[in-house]
Amino acid sequence: MTTEWWQAGDVTEQPPPPEYVVRSGRPARPSNSLGAAAVLIGAVALFMSLLPVPAYFAWAPGIVAVVLGSIGTTRPRLSRVSSVVGIALGAVGLLIATLVTFA
Repeated sequence: MTTEWWQAGDVTEQPPPPEYVVRSGRPARPSNSLGAAAVLIGAVALFMSLLPVPAYFAWAPGIVAVVLGSIGTTRPRLSRVSSVVGIALGAVGLLIATLVTFA
């Protein structure tokens, strides 16, 4: 009784290969989500202030954009560019809304 190599009874199962984790060369940089929100809301305020009727309501998103941008600039270790852009958009939206409302 001869056993062929594929019918050998003492074959042990090999463990599965180890899982590899691929990492990039540098760690992920934390994002400034308050700055991004300030840019988005500041853009909404600016757009609303350019339209005749919604300009009366552009005060609220303008103020929110300025506040969120101000808070975003005080966060340590984060990029402040988006926060400053959000403050600028909110302030311009507030200025135009003021001119449309009172002029």
